[in-house]
Amino acid sequence: MNSISFAKQKQAKEKLTSLYKASEEKEIKEKAKHLNLSYLNLARLALDPQIISLIDETQARQAQSAVIGRIGRKIHLAMLNPSSIESKELIKNLEKKGFFINIFLVSNTSLKKAWQKYENAIIATPSQKNKTIIDAKKIHSSLEQIKNLSSLQGKIQDVSVTDLINIILAGAIKLKASDIHIEPREQGADTVRIRYRLDGVLHDIAFLSKKTYKPIISRFKLLSGLQINTMDTPQNGRFTIEFDSIAIDVRTSTLPGPAGETMSLRILDSRSISLSLQELGLQEHDTKKVKQALEKTTGMLLVTGPTGSGKTTTLYTFLQNVSTPGIKIITLEDPIEYKLEGITQTQINEKQGYTFEIGLKNTLRQDPDVILLGEIRDKHAGRTALDAALTGHRVFSTLHTNNAWGAIPRLIRMGIPEFVIAPAINLIIAQRLVRKICKICQAKGCSKCNNTGYSGRIGIFEMFVIDDQMEKLILSSPSSIQVKELAIKQGMSTMHEDGLLKVKQGLTTIDEVKRVTGE
Repeated sequence: MNSISFAKQKQAKEKLTSLYKASEEKEIKEKAKHLNLSYLNLARLALDPQIISLIDETQARQAQSAVIGRIGRKIHLAMLNPSSIESKELIKNLEKKGFFINIFLVSNTSLKKAWQKYENAIIATPSQKNKTIIDAKKIHSSLEQIKNLSSLQGKIQDVSVTDLINIILAGAIKLKASDIHIEPREQGADTVRIRYRLDGVLHDIAFLSKKTYKPIISRFKLLSGLQINTMDTPQNGRFTIEFDSIAIDVRTSTLPGPAGETMSLRILDSRSISLSLQELGLQEHDTKKVKQALEKTTGMLLVTGPTGSGKTTTLYTFLQNVSTPGIKIITLEDPIEYKLEGITQTQINEKQGYTFEIGLKNTLRQDPDVILLGEIRDKHAGRTALDAALTGHRVFSTLHTNNAWGAIPRLIRMGIPEFVIAPAINLIIAQRLVRKICKICQAKGCSKCNNTGYSGRIGIFEMFVIDDQMEKLILSSPSSIQVKELAIKQGMSTMHEDGLLKVKQGLTTIDEVKRVTGE
């Protein structure tokens, strides 16, 4: 009898708790509507302990907040009371670190669920071996001392190998280089050239002795997890630079040659991909096309252009625009360029048999809402991606073509049927990057822009929507000229025209547009 009574009491208590939670969520939902904020019930979400740990537990509890999602520099922040002093202070500190904050109003019950994840969080620390090579304090010190190319070149002479590595890396970060090249010169020469790629153009940084070159290569290999004694075979590795709560990935590649190994280091600074659509360089009419395509819940958005034309930055910006805690995003990349928090990323390895096609087929079993396919390389991956776009998924991908209108004939030549291509694609974009006129000297050349007259880059674009008329044309297996003619008739501006418009807007020069477009 007592056991029955106890069971009834327990059942009644559970019912009251359930009613209280439902009432609490309803109250928060109405409050969010009143404050014009997004509402979330965290009970329905799988939370990542590593994401939660982006702010420490004490700070999170004081501000009645929790980080529930991240992509690049964009953070999804769950808050009970965004107007409290503690909450405002937290937002201010995160924005100072370069984060963009997206606030969701949540209940106290939701927050308690999030805070429980701190028990499962594992805080990663750099390996001791890497700490001996990269000194965060020296990186920070060098960043403060390096003002421009000249000051870097003055620091790089007569220093130890360890200091030289720190200075080379700090200089690349400060000057916003995309790549570092360490190149032994022809046999018999006693110097090695170091170059940075700044705004898409290579610049000489220093000429070092062969005596210095060997230990530098060895140190970078050690840092990247490569075989130091292997010099006759290409190798690829990766390491991370950590300082001031910032983590920058560096992708390393070696190539053997008669004069010695050439090493290339790609700087992958996630701060560079936290862009708005306007910051990409989209004109108002093109921004409207992109927003309409991103709002669709199915279909493919295809970005075309050669290597180094900014396709990855554009796609990651699109991901940031569609990312919310309520959807699942999976990327398939070769290689993974930037590590994105809150997104499932998978590395393609064709040597091991893990191709884009196999990765995509397995991705579709993971219940994704959005898929980023790094590149359509062949018929099989292309067909699978387009089928996914036709069956309830948003798919972003890239293709190597010189212009937007060449994408359709390229897919057809791969062997993908026109009746699959036509209804699956929503928007096709082609792009290049042009250097922007330096705001300080207005193209005359100054220390700020390293006397180039340019500082930073911006995209030039051409794009067209696949509407009913274009879909009908695709079904007839058109030539690229036919696609171009219809796209222009429907209002498409070419990359060259977009470049000329940016010249009129004072953003770049006619010489730069000619250099990039070849027109």
